[in-house]
Amino acid sequence: MLIGGGEFSFGETAEIDRFLLERIPAQRKRLRFLPTASGSMDYPRHFGAYIQGLDPDVEFMSIPIYRTRDARREKNLALIRGSGIVYLGGGVSGTIAEVLRQPQVMDAFREVLLDGGIIAAIGGAAAALGAVIGDPAPDAAAPCGLDLIPGSAIVAPLDPADDHQLRALSSLPAVTVGIGIPARTAVAIGPEGASTILGEGSIAIVRKPPPEQ
Repeated sequence: MLIGGGEFSFGETAEIDRFLLERIPAQRKRLRFLPTASGSMDYPRHFGAYIQGLDPDVEFMSIPIYRTRDARREKNLALIRGSGIVYLGGGVSGTIAEVLRQPQVMDAFREVLLDGGIIAAIGGAAAALGAVIGDPAPDAAAPCGLDLIPGSAIVAPLDPADDHQLRALSSLPAVTVGIGIPARTAVAIGPEGASTILGEGSIAIVRKPPPEQ
């Protein structure tokens, strides 16, 4: 689930979050929150209260991964692997990519998905799941993302009036598709690649033409 952005305390993502919680595996009603991108200690507390207000039966826990060494701790990795939903809170894309770009973390994410769980990310955290992040200068490589959605460039939130960043990232050699997601909008990608769009806005997609034969 890629969420463009929105303020949960104002109910801007409530429709999206209810959709998400309705699909949590029944045998693993555990939502694990990663505050990595924001570095905030308060964000998890407020978000946890919000989630339990939507569904009191969901077990909420914040995993304190703020630095690279936190991402390597087996206790934290075990909490990720046992999740029904891993929710990556919003913040700085570069921070979350740098901290979570560890083989152990990516393996744990893939294990969650293979077990029928969900990875959800909002704002800058959603952008970090692509192959590249940032706003590259001409002929410059963009910083690497986590590439959990291989070959993608994700802009979240996307300003519908300005697609410069989306087109710039989509032009890079490592990118095959660009995905722009406005605030209060999300795209849920199923295990077979089918997608559902939620919220108020429209998703922007930039696809490269196939190479000439």
